[in-house]
Amino acid sequence: MKKLSNRLQKSLEKINNFMKTQEFKNLIQQQTSTPNIFCEPFKYQFHHNKINNPIDEKEINATKTQLFKEISPLFNQIRDYYHYLLTTNRNNESHLGLEYLTQKRKLTIETIKEFKLGYAPLSDKSLSFRLLNYCKKKNIDTTKLIEYGFIKDKTNQQNKKYYHDTFHGSIIIPH
Repeated sequence: MKKLSNRLQKSLEKINNFMKTQEFKNLIQQQTSTPNIFCEPFKYQFHHNKINNPIDEKEINATKTQLFKEISPLFNQIRDYYHYLLTTNRNNESHLGLEYLTQKRKLTIETIKEFKLGYAPLSDKSLSFRLLNYCKKKNIDTTKLIEYGFIKDKTNQQNKKYYHDTFHGSIIIPH
């Protein structure tokens, strides 16, 4: 969102700078000498080099707040799942993640638990059936997982649909 805001700001600055040029003044002069109903709104939109900002900050903040409310519980459940896999080391799937954090990064188990670090195990299979079962048990809608990028909806060579874990093989560091 910040990049978009910066790009928008730069674009608005370019427009504002263009409005200070002689070329822009000539265009305005031509417009007033030959009235055109399509250009009329343009004249009123830019008055005294002030740009009417089309962005409604309240609307953007409300959308962000709504999205955060919607995604936060979902994120917390997925975070808890990956944390569970890392800390219980079930079926030895998470040994790579645990080894990396404790041996290479020198983190203690207490630190891992305190910050709820997790690990999405590497797998040759499509998305772990356990994750899907976990999601069903927790009433997590898989379409939301796809929408927010937690899992990817894919099709194999036999045209069969399957899900792929976006974080597969990754340490999960929540904030």
